[in-house]
Amino acid sequence: MTVFAEQVADRDDRTLESDFIFSFTVGDDHDRADVNRDDLISPVDAIFIINRIGEMKDANNAAADVDNDGDIDVDDLNAVVSRIGESVSE
Repeated sequence: MTVFAEQVADRDDRTLESDFIFSFTVGDDHDRADVNRDDLISPVDAIFIINRIGEMKDANNAAADVDNDGDIDVDDLNAVVSRIGESVSE
C-alpha cells in the first residue's frame, strides 16, 4: 500500500515530506501452502503458483509467494507440491 504524501495533511495543513509505502497481511495465521485457503493443499494451489512463476510479489499475486521472499519461483512451487493432499483445517 502506498500513501501519497500530498494526500495526507495534519491539522495545520502540512503534508508528508515523501510518499510512505508499507505492506501488511490480514489474517496471516493460515498455512501459506494452502494458497486458495480451502483447507486442502491441492494441485489447484500449485497451478496458481505455476501461472505466476517469474513474477515479483504484489497485491494481486501475494498468495503465490509461499516462502514470502518477494518473488514467485520454483521454491514456492516445491513448497506446495511436496504437500499436495494434506488437509490444513484446524
